Amino acid sequence: MRYAILANPASGGIPAERKRLLLRDAASILDAKVHGLDARTPEEFKEYAISAARECDVLVGAGGDGTLSMLVNAIDRGTTPVGFIPLGTGNAMRHALRLKGNIAAISRKIRDAPVRHFDLIECRGRVGFSASIGIESAVLRMRKRYPGLNKIGFCAYLFAALAAYPGKYKRMSGTLEVDGVGSKLRQVLTLLVVKHPYHGFRMKIVPEAKLDDGKLHILAVSSGFWRSLFWATASFVSSSRTGHYQTGMRVKAVLDRPHFLQADGEEWWEAKEFRFKVLQRAIMMKT
Repeated sequence: MRYAILANPASGGIPAERKRLLLRDAASILDAKVHGLDARTPEEFKEYAISAARECDVLVGAGGDGTLSMLVNAIDRGTTPVGFIPLGTGNAMRHALRLKGNIAAISRKIRDAPVRHFDLIECRGRVGFSASIGIESAVLRMRKRYPGLNKIGFCAYLFAALAAYPGKYKRMSGTLEVDGVGSKLRQVLTLLVVKHPYHGFRMKIVPEAKLDDGKLHILAVSSGFWRSLFWATASFVSSSRTGHYQTGMRVKAVLDRPHFLQADGEEWWEAKEFRFKVLQRAIMMKT
């Protein structure tokens, strides 16, 4: 198979030239060219993805969870399998795909792995692996204000959460409909719609979720901030969850006021109503 590597210059706080050096082993193992490091905007990065996909059999994204999301939204998912080399900050997909070892080891795994089919989440025409409405968007914005903190991993997330909660985030209420069955949302801290268990930094917060089980996993967390923070911290060492958990094929959330949708570590848009559905076997991956 012919491989191409699509590297995001903006992910993980790593300079583009440093990424080029880090990816030398991957390029050698996969006999692949590295594309995308000269992209200056998300639109240019998308053009690099489309162009690289035309020249290869397998397109390998190198970056964070948002990089992989941008890649799968840009290409023809029915014809181009993808791989993933994690070079981001939270790297939830690293753990969801069970990618262990250094870049060389992950590259050899991609080269030797069969093609597998995984599900995706679709909302308003865009697709991803994990989405949430709630405090995570405020945390993302806080982290962007202090980019140097991203180098210290979960501590940066904790600092941003502590800073965002009292002044930047107000809990949400509304209604939730899962496969036509309705319920109330009352003072929710976060509403998650996911396809895998991880939330970044190896936090396993929805342990039942699987990339290939054909359904969405929905978790509404209404507990207090400190209890939620304790649960998130405990998820590093145990497979546990809190909140109201459901599974289904379609989800509709109508909120009391506009909130931002966060997906794969990036803000997408703000709205009062969100509709999600599962796209079964929608992406081909070598992993």
